[in-house]
Amino acid sequence: MEKYTETYYKAKDGTKFKTEEECREYETEKERHEAALAKKKEAERELAIIEYERFKRENGRFAPQTVGNFGCGHDGYYSKCPHCGELTGNYERKNLGFKVDKNIYKCEKCGNFFSYS
Repeated sequence: MEKYTETYYKAKDGTKFKTEEECREYETEKERHEAALAKKKEAERELAIIEYERFKRENGRFAPQTVGNFGCGHDGYYSKCPHCGELTGNYERKNLGFKVDKNIYKCEKCGNFFSYS
């Protein structure tokens, strides 16, 4: 009988690597990727706010209210985007990522604005 032991380096997320350098490169790449995604999300939010300001200036337009309440069992109630019908709301706050004003959101699917309260 022979005894074998495996030496490896483990990243924070559990990924295994043979060398310490590979592990370090992986972790720094992952950190850079997460930081870039955070910057992208913040830039998209800022763009949504600017687009809403332009939207308000055009002919005094308003954002329509979401359509209906649709029950989903124990999960609560969804309403729908008035433009594309994408589900909105519920406990996980679906499709409410870009808040541009009080109770005004930008739809993540179609890019139009709607009112949700």
